[in-house]
Amino acid sequence: MHGRLIAALAAALALAGCGGPKLEVANDSGVPITGISIGLSGSTYEWDAIEASSSVSRDLRGPVSGLLVISYTSGINSISDTLAVPQECEDASSVSIWISGDATSVRYDI
Repeated sequence: MHGRLIAALAAALALAGCGGPKLEVANDSGVPITGISIGLSGSTYEWDAIEASSSVSRDLRGPVSGLLVISYTSGINSISDTLAVPQECEDASSVSIWISGDATSVRYDI
């Protein structure tokens, strides 16, 4: 019985680690943002809107590398940022983007 429990736990842990890299976008700006487009590693990820204090996520379609292009509309302002993915962050397991009122922050989990 003890052996089966250990095998089941090992299988559950293996499944928890499955899956590819993730992209998460959080809206910390205090107002809804619309027309969100994230370009990364030759793929584009789009959402119609992210409400204030909310986030969205998707599986990334490939390894993380190249340029990260973040575009969205907040009120009457259209914002676009282009950042190079740091070489030490290529092949990250997740990319998290926080959009706030005056800045955009990016975290790469290796």
